[in-house]
Amino acid sequence: MEQVREVKKVNVRALAVTAVLGAAASALMFIGVHVPLMPSFLQLDFSELPALIASFSLGPLSGVAVCLIKNLVHLFATSTGGVGELSNFLLGAAFVLPAGIIYRVKKNRLGALMGALIGAAAMALLSLPSNYFIVYPAYGLVMPMEAILDMYRAINPNVKTLWDALIWFNMPFTFVKGILSTAITFLIYKRISPILKGTKEGHIKAASSGLCAGGRSLFRAILRPASCHHHRICILRGRHALPHIGRRWPCGTALL
Repeated sequence: MEQVREVKKVNVRALAVTAVLGAAASALMFIGVHVPLMPSFLQLDFSELPALIASFSLGPLSGVAVCLIKNLVHLFATSTGGVGELSNFLLGAAFVLPAGIIYRVKKNRLGALMGALIGAAAMALLSLPSNYFIVYPAYGLVMPMEAILDMYRAINPNVKTLWDALIWFNMPFTFVKGILSTAITFLIYKRISPILKGTKEGHIKAASSGLCAGGRSLFRAILRPASCHHHRICILRGRHALPHIGRRWPCGTALL
């Protein structure tokens, strides 16, 4: 019975944390930054960051769920009829799914790095067919393909076809996006992991760092005999010790 309650508690917490990370990813998806030497419609956002954190802390399926949540939310503001969101979901899943699976098998920093790098490479490779067959045909419905290619040619005149544009611009851009999300995750994951997993490690560390100095002084005072032959104290226990803290004894010895 207790095991069933623990499982339910863990599941509810995992769902709640996944929902929160999904909301964070949705917000980050609306914040795009223009990158130099890239066409203006290619903007950098860090919406995969919460998904990668979810994949490491809660499992790969949680990371995929975060990708799904952010794109469902973004559907309400879509300009591609949902095509861009579909592609974004596929690319995000290609990033966080292998990262989470590899980290679960090899649960250390090297495993996390290997998983994230393989996920970033998978996302970059998948961006080629995804953009060519899904996203850019949708863009072509509202803008001539030649006009789109002209934006690439303004940066690199050697672009002849859409494949050239995707290989020289979109694929490296997607890979760098995954690398940046990986770097930020490595910087913050250790600090937020206890909160996401619901462990007491973070609370214990905080408590121990704040109380260790005072605690050691207290226990030394409680357990250490006072250096007085007439008023020798061997052990002061529990509640009897607290009223005497700071009190000067007849021999001149003070506790704490």
